Amino acid sequence: VERYLRIAPELYLKRLVVGGFEAVYEMNRNFRNEGMDLTHNPEFTSIEFYWAYHNYHDLMGITEDLFNVILEKLGMEKMINFDGMEIDFSKPFKRISYKKALVEIGGLAEDIVSDKAKILAKLKADGFEANEKLDLGHLQAELFDNYVESKLIHPTFVIDYPISISPLSRRSDTNPDVAERFELFIAGRELANGFNELN
Repeated sequence: VERYLRIAPELYLKRLVVGGFEAVYEMNRNFRNEGMDLTHNPEFTSIEFYWAYHNYHDLMGITEDLFNVILEKLGMEKMINFDGMEIDFSKPFKRISYKKALVEIGGLAEDIVSDKAKILAKLKADGFEANEKLDLGHLQAELFDNYVESKLIHPTFVIDYPISISPLSRRSDTNPDVAERFELFIAGRELANGFNELN
């Protein structure tokens, strides 16, 4: 019996994978002292799973399937009204790269999103705080938080994050600047995070 508040079930689940279980999951309570706001509670329930011999594209597929099964089992429609937003679950979930989301959804010019000086100038011009000591990946995250996230209403997987903001994710073989990672956004909020593990 555990006698403390866990921040995640990760270590226990990974021990099972190392022990030979190829697919494991747990629905659990997490307790994290990372501050809170309207979208972050220090105590929350999540489902966490590990699936050997599969990659983050497979994880996105099973995550999308999970939402479809939940809606079906609850007898819910595929079009849901939440907080004044119509959210459409009837179509396949969109998948878009982090950098492409900055341009296509955030409305930022391509030359801005890859240049630290231009990112800093853009953030300052639009009234956002910008720390000049941040690396390119963290500055891109500032752009994402301010120009993209709130616009992700329908289920959208944002993939291929900057490696510097993805410390536990596996680096891409084809592009060493990005991590093989996704986050699922619905109604302008991140609801899931997944990635190919370091190995």
